[in-house]
Amino acid sequence: IVGKMSVDCRVAQSGVAINATVNTTFPVSGKLAVDLENKKHRLNIKAPDQKKELFVFKSDPFVYTEQKKVDPAADGDHIIHKMDILGKKIQKHPTQVHASFGREELGYEFSLDGKMISRLNKETTSPIQPLTGPIEFKLSAKPGLYPPTEADFELRQPTDE
Repeated sequence: IVGKMSVDCRVAQSGVAINATVNTTFPVSGKLAVDLENKKHRLNIKAPDQKKELFVFKSDPFVYTEQKKVDPAADGDHIIHKMDILGKKIQKHPTQVHASFGREELGYEFSLDGKMISRLNKETTSPIQPLTGPIEFKLSAKPGLYPPTEADFELRQPTDE
């Protein structure tokens, strides 16, 4: 996903943009048995035994200037200057977030980890989030205390009697 906000004056365009990526996976393996005659269905799901990333969100803001070439002999028709917004003047170390739950209760520990540049850290005149700097959030799952190895489900359709 790319979002741009710019000022266009025919031969040049300048503005700010955000390049955001989202990645999601649901790593599950198992078996499905369908018995149409007896109207019984069985689903067996095996739990992952390693840490898996379920959801990842990243955004990288940048400023850019795009100039249209007026010389027909030049290669290409645009010159693009790009500069990433890193938030170094606002904060040398990004704000880090960590929260986890389910380690004991569910047998799987779900973790949310994130880092971002907070505008509230010393500089209140900086742009609002998400333009203060890169953002990254990850939701992951790993086996916790006494993790289940598999889940077994049996489904029965009601009979027409």
